[in-house]
Order: sequence, then structure tokens, then C-alpha cells
Amino acid sequence: MHTFWVKSEGLTQLDPSLLVFVFYVISFYLLSQVIKTIP
Repeated sequence: MHTFWVKSEGLTQLDPSLLVFVFYVISFYLLSQVIKTIP
């Protein structure tokens, strides 16, 4: 994940920036699923 951030050069390169965004969305979605299952 960190390598995509470095390759995006501070989110100035489009393709790696999209990957960073997609992985952040997936991470927050999975985190929300985990929080729902914890009593």
C-alpha cells in the first residue's frame, strides 16, 4: 500500500492515486464490517 502512495508522488500521478483511493475505500469498508460484528 505504501508503495502506491510513493508511486503516486503525493497523489499527482493518476493511476497510482486511483489505486490508493480504491484501497482506502476497501479498507474502510472492511473496517466497518468488523466493527458491526464486534459486540
